[in-house]
Amino acid sequence: MKFEDRIIGGLCYNLDQREADWLRRYAGNWEILLMLEGTIQISHHDKHLQLNAAEQNVLIYKPGVAYRFHGCKGAKYIFIHLKLRKEIEDIVKISGPIEGLECFSLAPEMYCRIKNDLLEITELVKKHLPKYDLLALTMAETVILRVTESPVHSAERSFQLSSAFAMLTQYQNFSMEEIAHACGLSVSAFYKIFKQETGESPRIYRERFKIHEAVRLLCETELSLSDIASEINMYDQYYLSKRFKKFCGVSPSVYRKTHK
Repeated sequence: MKFEDRIIGGLCYNLDQREADWLRRYAGNWEILLMLEGTIQISHHDKHLQLNAAEQNVLIYKPGVAYRFHGCKGAKYIFIHLKLRKEIEDIVKISGPIEGLECFSLAPEMYCRIKNDLLEITELVKKHLPKYDLLALTMAETVILRVTESPVHSAERSFQLSSAFAMLTQYQNFSMEEIAHACGLSVSAFYKIFKQETGESPRIYRERFKIHEAVRLLCETELSLSDIASEINMYDQYYLSKRFKKFCGVSPSVYRKTHK
């Protein structure tokens, strides 16, 4: 699955003002729902499930089945949806009383850890930048694996690259040896795992980030192309212009005139 095909969203809901009923249709996403306060009831045909913040409940459910939700007044919860990579999806086991859905009561320490992870995911999603989106996806997959007690080697492998994502999305041009070392990997293993996780090489991932930053600076500032190349540490304006056209299809000057 390409990174562009993996969508994620995260919100904190507060039903202090009213009760709410809604139908989850046959969506293509996995979803996580963590109770913060109050209760929510989920129904599927004649089966019902009550989620309760007092029991520190978290709900994991698969794509493909419609459920009726009833959120009681005073309920607060965190809601995350995403598409799992196939290798993760294949090892997640859901076996609750309602098809495709399972509710877990977490121990206090685990509940706090999961809550903090999900709150961080919602903040990362708001930024909607490649470096944050990819980290949010990795964290959400890890939460699902941890909650369902599935084998975690794939999630650990993804999370192992969090240092790489952080280093590749800085203007400083860290060497691949430095990044691989920060991840605890050899250079060859780093390249292989990164390509498996993101669908592209770390060099292309970093270049894509720099072009994204160049786009922002072209649209939001009056900096010259030479100054932008210097700002994002990308050799010179001629190299930036060449790579910009490859990624965006037009030259930086044409892009600025069209989108500023």
